[in-house]
Amino acid sequence: MHRRALAAVPALLVPAVATAQGSASVGPYAAYPLGTAPSAGPTGLVVGLQGTMSSGAVGVRLGGGTSLERESSVDASSSMHAAGWTADGDLLVLPQALGGRRAAGTPMLYGLAGIGMSTGGDGSSATTWSYGAGLLVPLGTLELSAESRTRTPLSSSGGSTRWSEMRVGLALRFGAAGRARTGGRVISMPAPSGGRGGGTVASASAARVLSSAERYLGVPYKWGGTSPTTGFDCSGYVQYVYARNGVELPRTSRQQAQVGLALPASWDAVAPGDLVMFAEPGEAISHVAIYAGGRRIIHASSSGGGVRYDDLDTRRGQWYVQRMVAARRVTSDGRSLVRALLGRVGTAADAVLDPPDRAPKPL
Repeated sequence: MHRRALAAVPALLVPAVATAQGSASVGPYAAYPLGTAPSAGPTGLVVGLQGTMSSGAVGVRLGGGTSLERESSVDASSSMHAAGWTADGDLLVLPQALGGRRAAGTPMLYGLAGIGMSTGGDGSSATTWSYGAGLLVPLGTLELSAESRTRTPLSSSGGSTRWSEMRVGLALRFGAAGRARTGGRVISMPAPSGGRGGGTVASASAARVLSSAERYLGVPYKWGGTSPTTGFDCSGYVQYVYARNGVELPRTSRQQAQVGLALPASWDAVAPGDLVMFAEPGEAISHVAIYAGGRRIIHASSSGGGVRYDDLDTRRGQWYVQRMVAARRVTSDGRSLVRALLGRVGTAADAVLDPPDRAPKPL
């Protein structure tokens, strides 16, 4: 049974590695056996380095470390010394990322399975099959992980007792501070602009879009909402407004950032009716609004309670000014540019519903 399980792991890891192009992270970890002491391999604290590659709901993690054990001397003092080594290869599955159900920037549960090798200070060694679960918490450009796993020896020189292990890690995500991701593209975070915003006179098509957008002022915010009767989230609102004007947009802010005509990520470049996208430093695009002209945006804001205008020159408005990372133009003489310029909508990760915005509450 264990030999069949061991043979299956490479078959799972190979396709995962081949598709792991979405994101990567690297950082230190610490692990400690719990409950019954392992019969082979490390019996104390393990510290090491691990790296993860992930795409969508699947990730591959490789790690290695040194086991530390306390050694007592004749004068009753004690010190820590390296007593062995460990190495692991794990397959991670993130159910909340399946089908785009996870809101960006929120904690995520994951399951894991893998194989490992280790040696102990007494010369024992073990090859183990392990499984478990953990929690991943994004912290800007970093991510914190905590997990518990059960290890079962496939072969060992010191017995066959299974044991549990607790591991915590802190990793740096690649494409970090000062960048935001929109599908396969990486967009540099712009410096805050003091410009007054371009296009002070809306085109006829943009005027119709803004008239429709204003009709839903006061509709409450609802995460995942796409209807004025039940509430909107940011991208559901934009999609609904444009649909009322014959423009078919995809569902999320990351998908909407890949359609239409790309504009410079500057307030001087946008005109009324253009879409503007926002992201926290080091995170994916997570909010979209319609530029209304006159240094105002209209959007469905969780921090603002629903559909509202926000003045970019206020304290609250400056939060959006500083986090604008993309702009798109999707109307031209009342016709959609989307069909001609759609290309691809993006990966499954782009379909993840937008999280609530973190702007300051209105005064």
